[in-house]
Amino acid sequence: MVVSSLHTTRRWALSMLACVVIALPAMAEEVRSPFDEDQRSHWSYQPVKRPAVPSKKSDWVRNPIDAFVLAKLQQHDLSPSAQANRRTLIRRATFDLHGLPPSPTEIEAFLSDKQPGAFDRLIDRLLASPRYGERWARHWLDLVRYAESDGYKSDKLRDGAWRYRDYVIRALNSDKPYDRFVAEQLAGDEIAPQDGEAQVATGFLRHWPYEDNGRDLDKQWTNILTDVTDVTGQVFLGMTIGCARCHDHKFDAILQKDYYRLRAFFAPMVPRNLPIGSGEQLSNYYAKLAKWVAATASLRKRKSELAAPFLQQQQRSMGNQFPPHLQQILDKTDASRTPYERQLVLLAGKMLAVEPKKMAGRMKGDVRKQWNEINKELAKFNSIRPKKPSSARGVRDIGREAPIVTIPDEPTDLIAPGFPSVLDPAPAKIEPVADNPRTTGRRAALARWIASPSNPLTARVMVNRLWMHHFGRGLVSTTGDFGVLGDLPSHAKLLDYLASEFVRERWSLKKMHRLMMTSAVYQQAAMPKSNAAGRLKDPSNRLLWRMMPRRIEAEVMRDAMLAASGELSLKMHGRSVLPQLPAGLSGRYGWKATPGADQQNRRSIYLVVKRNTHLPLLKSFDVPDTNQACSRRDKTTTPSQALVLLNDRWPLVRAQAMAGRVLREAGTETSKAIALAFEIAYSRRPTANELAECESFLLVQTKQAAERIAQKQKVALPIKPPESLAKETGVAWVDLCHALLNSNEFLYVD
Repeated sequence: MVVSSLHTTRRWALSMLACVVIALPAMAEEVRSPFDEDQRSHWSYQPVKRPAVPSKKSDWVRNPIDAFVLAKLQQHDLSPSAQANRRTLIRRATFDLHGLPPSPTEIEAFLSDKQPGAFDRLIDRLLASPRYGERWARHWLDLVRYAESDGYKSDKLRDGAWRYRDYVIRALNSDKPYDRFVAEQLAGDEIAPQDGEAQVATGFLRHWPYEDNGRDLDKQWTNILTDVTDVTGQVFLGMTIGCARCHDHKFDAILQKDYYRLRAFFAPMVPRNLPIGSGEQLSNYYAKLAKWVAATASLRKRKSELAAPFLQQQQRSMGNQFPPHLQQILDKTDASRTPYERQLVLLAGKMLAVEPKKMAGRMKGDVRKQWNEINKELAKFNSIRPKKPSSARGVRDIGREAPIVTIPDEPTDLIAPGFPSVLDPAPAKIEPVADNPRTTGRRAALARWIASPSNPLTARVMVNRLWMHHFGRGLVSTTGDFGVLGDLPSHAKLLDYLASEFVRERWSLKKMHRLMMTSAVYQQAAMPKSNAAGRLKDPSNRLLWRMMPRRIEAEVMRDAMLAASGELSLKMHGRSVLPQLPAGLSGRYGWKATPGADQQNRRSIYLVVKRNTHLPLLKSFDVPDTNQACSRRDKTTTPSQALVLLNDRWPLVRAQAMAGRVLREAGTETSKAIALAFEIAYSRRPTANELAECESFLLVQTKQAAERIAQKQKVALPIKPPESLAKETGVAWVDLCHALLNSNEFLYVD
């Protein structure tokens, strides 16, 4: 508590210093140097050292996590809270690992398991389910600013972007070691050039916003490299690298030169579309394509000759829209261009592309006649032309030679790839890639350094994020900033123990989940009836004397409603679903809702993520801005949230389906049906008072519904109810289910 207060004061003082530095730049060097001792000795830059586990014995301690937490509590004369009841534990664990409520059958099975280790077995079962990858992929996609559209004004959809999402789900479900997971996303094409999955993983580097009609290509490419560099520093290292782009970092030990050393790893990178398929499938495709190419060579040559003058005229006209120096680059031959110039030409390619139909429209007379005749002849070979394989979005290098990198204000100082010098001042060692001679090997070198066990940040940052998602707040509460302005760890020794254990367990994420969730700390009650000392001494629960109640995220809320209504489709992977937009909301640019209830009712992880268009239901509950990395979502409480849940048609239809499910499964006996509704919505049975209140509510609503039906007013009826059910009774049940889905207990996990 005292340390926390001192750190808050220190952060305030540093913030005030920032104002001084900005207001009086001439004084900056007098106030601080770029690398003072305080920066060098910052806790997160120090090597991870595995601490000894506290030896204080207690029946409460179940694993080393508990020993560290208990020692801290006892320093402040505090004690942990009692264990939560079993229904709370299965609901908590299932939402944490699956993002879904437990079914009544799953609850009953857990309650019936009276043998020791029942909760441990529950955790193992949840981790083994494919639902785990779908749940935790959402957290990762937030981090990497995953989106399936370009952004900017047009915000066009990106075909094949969803394959990166599926890669993440598969990697998590298979418990791919985190160091490998990191390396594949940064340099899959360099470390495993024959592995299709590793190629798809480089889609991490393709989530940048893109303006497809931007003419200032230099600025656009600079923005892309800036985006990739900033996100890499935040996602894997928990560092605000981007603050050093224009000057040395004001607080952290990151020089401007360090920023460009890191950016140099990505300087040779260019986007690519990856053909998808097994080795055999792609070999067959290329073999068939070669036959088609040979058979149509003369026809395509004639067609190319006819098109050449029209193509040149069109591209010259479009090229004139670029600045003069870019026009000169476009006029060069590829062999005479520098690596950087070839990157700009590739970036311009989409804008210079000419649609065949538009070009044919410019042809007249005999030329048009010849063009049509050639197309008819080519059509005769369609039977042997193979269908182009699907593609994913990835990256590659422009070649073995990388573009030069300089600091903008120091164009003569060439920057070689390197790491933050406070951690490793030596230039990066770049090794050739034997299996891929057309790449620089730079990103592979970066991946090796980031995923190294000796890197003091990588393991700490990741275990802290896992902790945040399980406990509501990280051991370092600023999960995206491990720098000087970030918070100090509340349990520094525990953080280092977890980081060292993560590496010792071969970077297994599932083993870290298991360790955290089987601790007594995780299994504490969130709303303990006792423990007044905890409320008095540590009201913010920084010392972990109880569990933190947490509101479920927007996508989890949607999935939980579909699970409660019995409509949830568990179909995995594949092309993303374009949801039905509410009336008045325009999707534009190819937005056409995916047909079929089985598609519309898939988990939210499979919904298209469009930068400029969000479903109001999800937007109201703080879905992140996909233009930047999000390490921790905002959690607001606003009137619009209650209004959208109450008035939006989508939740109402879920209530109709839930009412039909409850009445079909429980029958029309009121008390039995109410009990099932509570089990579905809250994972518990109603109390006697709640049962009485619900019965009274149903009587009142049934009477009102009968009056509305008699007046021929529009009412919401259950979906697929029992045939004998009276209309007014069905309407009352829809109202009850709607109320349950709108309640705080449905939206929060204790």
